[in-house]
Amino acid sequence: MQKFKMILDIESYVSTTEHQRYQSMERYVPPVVPAIMRSGQRVDTDPLVTPRWPFREIVTVVVMKCIVEDNQSLVPVEINTFSRPDFDEKGIIEAVFGCLGSTPAADTELVTYNGRIHDVPLLMTRAMKHELALPSGWAWMAGQSRGPAPHVDLLQSFTGGSRMTLAHMAEFAAVFGIPCKITAAPNSVARFVEAGNFTAIQEMCEVDVISLSLLYCNWKKLVEGGCDVWIAHERIYREVERLRAGRSYIPVLSAERRALCDRHIRGSADEDCDSLATASAVG
Repeated sequence: MQKFKMILDIESYVSTTEHQRYQSMERYVPPVVPAIMRSGQRVDTDPLVTPRWPFREIVTVVVMKCIVEDNQSLVPVEINTFSRPDFDEKGIIEAVFGCLGSTPAADTELVTYNGRIHDVPLLMTRAMKHELALPSGWAWMAGQSRGPAPHVDLLQSFTGGSRMTLAHMAEFAAVFGIPCKITAAPNSVARFVEAGNFTAIQEMCEVDVISLSLLYCNWKKLVEGGCDVWIAHERIYREVERLRAGRSYIPVLSAERRALCDRHIRGSADEDCDSLATASAVG
């Protein structure tokens, strides 16, 4: 039975309309002197001043569909980018649900970074706003016990169930020598939305999913064994080059693949790297 991995990441920004509706409900009146806050509140924690996560509107979701080969290497077969301006938020979520529902839930594992306490709750909240229904077998995402609940949240896995100090994905990527945040800083989304530069947001989200897939290979080797991590990484780089040719980050990933091959096959051509990676995986 073929096993699938769905590697998911979300980019979002604040919906000022929804937050203003909340302020109206609470009868919030901004102070005459902005520095003066409500009793017991700080500007960064007062939800009437600083919008919290329920008010974040989804602008881009990337889902990388992967299969697992016999040698346990991860092979991307699709990179699906659902984003404005091609879709509104409802259309993005409908497309994500369609993607998840395209594989048998019992044979599919969701992979995220901080997904249990961020991406999945945000996705469920925004789906309820638009009165959408989860695909068959995925009710566990809404906190239901029916059916499978196959979800690897690497943040929780890397931090002992969040008992260790939480860390950014880029911190672990730096430890493992994995490229991350190639195209822009994580706090650039709002600026790109305001400028209408959705291609930049799409590339940010795609890079996060690619980095996450590489991190997952390190974790998977620890838990399940299989081929060497460098072989799994090389295969991901190669497939991403094919699936996302033309993206601005591809030269960086191609250079990473070349450097990876050079460390294992000194001075070889790309074809030799491909053949050795294949031979090593089979062996």
